Amino acid sequence: AGADALNAIAARVTSADVPKAERIEEAGKLIKVLGAFMAVTGDVYPPRVPAIRALLVQLRDAFKAETDREIQDALAATLAAFHQAAHEIYKVDENARSNATQQFRERPGNEAANYAAQDRIIYPTTRAHRDTILKTGTLDPESTGKK
Repeated sequence: AGADALNAIAARVTSADVPKAERIEEAGKLIKVLGAFMAVTGDVYPPRVPAIRALLVQLRDAFKAETDREIQDALAATLAAFHQAAHEIYKVDENARSNATQQFRERPGNEAANYAAQDRIIYPTTRAHRDTILKTGTLDPESTGKK
């Protein structure tokens, strides 16, 4: 199952020329083929993201233009599946970024960058402030024992 198969089925689901029963059946088939498309491990060609984005737009436009409630329900279920697939792709990138940021901040020599990324920052105004931040990771008087 590839992007071409998804596009062919989506064309039938979104076409007003296809009978209602077939469109609803094809919507269910599209969800199954999407599952198989997402189950393929590793890199795929063409890439998943552009294919899913394009189909999301196509399905969303069809949903908005549709007047039949049953077809709209089938399109809504299909859209939900495509949104879930997009989320699964993007969540991996989000987690990778978070992990990379954490690993960067934990490495020696990145104390200043880690300090600058905190919610509340007191920027150093003297060399002593800078040295305190580099040693303790904070300039908060309560955590340094000074008041």
